[in-house]
Amino acid sequence: MTKDKNDANLTESQKKEVMKQNLKVEIKKLLSQETKWTKEPTPFDHFPAHEKPFPIEPFPHERHRLPFKMSEEDRQRRKTWIKSQELTEREPVRVPELEQMIYNPIRRLYRGPTDRLFQALAPVVGQHRVPFFRMIIPKLFLGYIGACVVWYNLKYHKGDWEEKKGFTLIQTRGVYLPEEEKPRTAEKWDFADQGFQARKAFKGPDYAY
Repeated sequence: MTKDKNDANLTESQKKEVMKQNLKVEIKKLLSQETKWTKEPTPFDHFPAHEKPFPIEPFPHERHRLPFKMSEEDRQRRKTWIKSQELTEREPVRVPELEQMIYNPIRRLYRGPTDRLFQALAPVVGQHRVPFFRMIIPKLFLGYIGACVVWYNLKYHKGDWEEKKGFTLIQTRGVYLPEEEKPRTAEKWDFADQGFQARKAFKGPDYAY
């Protein structure tokens, strides 16, 4: 409370002088700190020096952009770098040679039909929308085909007593409280029936068990 009252009694020039003194103290404290370098392993450690990636962003951290650490030249460099991050009308640029470098022959083979399809549709949907549709539509199509295959097998190829193949659906038992009536317990010979009791053929005393 006393400090707040003292600050309220100061004039504007006195407040600026106090701020300058505090700033000098902070600068002196920062300059006296010992710089410590940490070495963290990266996937590029085994690369030669001329092949290792390195950042070109000037003053990436906010702490580095404090007024007493940046000159006018540094600010201009920072401004130029930020301006360069804005994409122009022709960006992003598709480079076929780069795709051949990052995609192996097998991936290029199965990506070829959709690549040609969406390049043909580029004048219709717009070149800037092609990457989005190229990424989403094939996944939706493959997901739809997979769902149709699963549905077809569940509907027409259920596992039953006639064949070993097919899907077998098992329903979990419900939870019953002590006062509730429990369902009838199956007979020992009735387990893993696989629909044999509901068969339409081979019925009669000769096929009873």
